[in-house]
Amino acid sequence: MYFRSAHPDFTSNREHGFSFVESMLSLNIFLIVTSSLLPVAVTLHKEMEALHIETEVLHQLEGELYRQATSSSPSATYTKKVNEHPITFTIALEEQYVRGCATWTTFRTSKEECLYVKQE
Repeated sequence: MYFRSAHPDFTSNREHGFSFVESMLSLNIFLIVTSSLLPVAVTLHKEMEALHIETEVLHQLEGELYRQATSSSPSATYTKKVNEHPITFTIALEEQYVRGCATWTTFRTSKEECLYVKQE
């Protein structure tokens, strides 16, 4: 049987071990949760960066496509850096449309996006 003493300074040996084991268990749970969420956070950050690059590439492709559509002979291929990533832009005339494509590599695969505009 276990009886508590009326004296407030009295602690038994069992209570000291319990708080250490409890602390170690809490630390282990914290480390497991943290180590599980860290890869998810890194992947999420990379995906956000890839989406930001794609948005920036499409914005620049659209601007270049409209500039080329008003010229007499829309045709160009060049490489430009967008957020320190090399992007290859290709502008070509296809019948009555001007096709603009951008090609780049993300952390997973290479991507290509094309836009079309009617030549004026």
